[in-house]
Amino acid sequence: MKQTLGKQIRRAREQAGITQAELAGRIGASQGDISSYESGRFEPLSSNLYQLARALGADHLPLSWWFSVDTDDNTNR
Repeated sequence: MKQTLGKQIRRAREQAGITQAELAGRIGASQGDISSYESGRFEPLSSNLYQLARALGADHLPLSWWFSVDTDDNTNR
């Protein structure tokens, strides 16, 4: 499940057109934290996930979106 969440974080960040460093600055984290989330190495705490969603303008999305992957999506790199 970690990789699924990480892919969705990356997908939302790329759709927002911002870098990992910019996202990190918006939520008070390090670029390394964002990289670790996106790679699936670590999962954000629920409070951090909410901050990520707000910073990405995706806080309107249901929680289930963060844990689903569109198989037609090109983020499976």
